[in-house]
Amino acid sequence: REAVAAAPREARLWKLLGDALRAAGDASGAYEAYERAVQLQPSYPAANLALGEIARSRGDFGAAFNAFNHAVDEQDRPLAALVARAGARLFMGDSEGAMGDLERAAAAAPPGADRGRALMGQVYVDAYLRRLPLGLEPAEQAVRMWQELGRAEQVAATCNAVGRVLLETGDAAGARTWYDRGWQAIERSGLAAEARTIWRVRHLHGQARSAAALRDLERAEALAGEAAALMAKDPANAEHYAWIGPYLTGYLRLAGRRYEEAVTELRRSDLERPYLRYLLAEAYARLRDRAAAREWYQKALEASTGLEPESVLVRPLATAWLAKNR
Repeated sequence: REAVAAAPREARLWKLLGDALRAAGDASGAYEAYERAVQLQPSYPAANLALGEIARSRGDFGAAFNAFNHAVDEQDRPLAALVARAGARLFMGDSEGAMGDLERAAAAAPPGADRGRALMGQVYVDAYLRRLPLGLEPAEQAVRMWQELGRAEQVAATCNAVGRVLLETGDAAGARTWYDRGWQAIERSGLAAEARTIWRVRHLHGQARSAAALRDLERAEALAGEAAALMAKDPANAEHYAWIGPYLTGYLRLAGRRYEEAVTELRRSDLERPYLRYLLAEAYARLRDRAAAREWYQKALEASTGLEPESVLVRPLATAWLAKNR
């Protein structure tokens, strides 16, 4: 703040102040600092990108689009802003424009994380529009890219993401295939045995949820039990398991129509995540607790702001429930 006070016309200093405030959890203060930076330097990519990210997190997709649009130059750089703009476009109703941004980003990006995000973003647009299993070619491209780079964990993460969106858009059988592909990538890798445990847990987690969706609850419980046994023996990843364990149990209780137990388990999970909020809302709705259901559907919607699996799955469902139950 002292540096900004001494040189209030320096856009770079306002950007740095915004970064510091954002890191400290002061999103409002950060937003104001980034706004000041772009007032001084309208084409400042990093400040516009940060401004857009905060607007997006608030669900203000119009402001997010404007900021991301100012961040993108004539060469469609930086790619992160182009991908972010696609997400804002999608949630504003411009799916065609979103797909166009993502296709350009994928074509321009070298092999690696930026290209992976752009390719999978295309899958998430189709998931949001409920067009899957059509539209999986970008996922296949992402898998091939990570295979060529020798990144088995990224192959598995990509396959798991596809499995998740297929499962929650109605293709549980297809989801099982993709979850298996993810685990096979780990099995064929040179990853150390202790590093494989978390991936095996994720595989079992996905397969258990797929079995539940197919109404094979006995198999789902058996797979969940196997996952629980592995989690108990892997203290290195206890923090991760602390939320995915109750998530799986709550999911299975919901599938088994044991709604009060589902509520108990889901409340033990990570309720900052939009999909966990959605599942909790579903459990309350099945219990006919409309006030609690409305609260959690609204919270799920508010958290569903990104171009990623949870948001594209939850946003249409939460929006529809809230519109029907005003």
